[in-house]
Amino acid sequence: MLTVRVEASGLPKIVDRLNKIDKRLVPALDRDVLEGAKMISQTAKGLAPYDKGILSKGIYTRKAGHLKAIVKSNLPYDIYQELGFMMTEKMIKAMAAKGILKPSGKNMRYPHWVQNPFMRPAKNINTPVIREMVRNTIRQIIGGK
Repeated sequence: MLTVRVEASGLPKIVDRLNKIDKRLVPALDRDVLEGAKMISQTAKGLAPYDKGILSKGIYTRKAGHLKAIVKSNLPYDIYQELGFMMTEKMIKAMAAKGILKPSGKNMRYPHWVQNPFMRPAKNINTPVIREMVRNTIRQIIGGK
């Protein structure tokens, strides 16, 4: 099971102070955090290795509390795609025998490291956009530059 947390760290203290100024802030930031998680989820689905599409279909988003959301995949092999695994000679030959893998020079080397990260790159790609969304929301509600 693979999970990426979208959490506005450091933001709750600031929000508590700013919320005293305007009660619209917290609900707006909660929407931004959830929207940011959905952006990460969509990007992760696009980056996930695709064979039958099971991995990308297994990625979902949910709210996880005050200013928190989770992007999650609950498939048993998602962590191996994200972090990588060692493809052994036995695995390659078994996959080739089943027609899953077409033997070629590149994938017949063993041991063969396989890694297809999708969650961490999705988070890294979207973090600057999410930060800007939060900044814009704060500016819009309380004013400022």
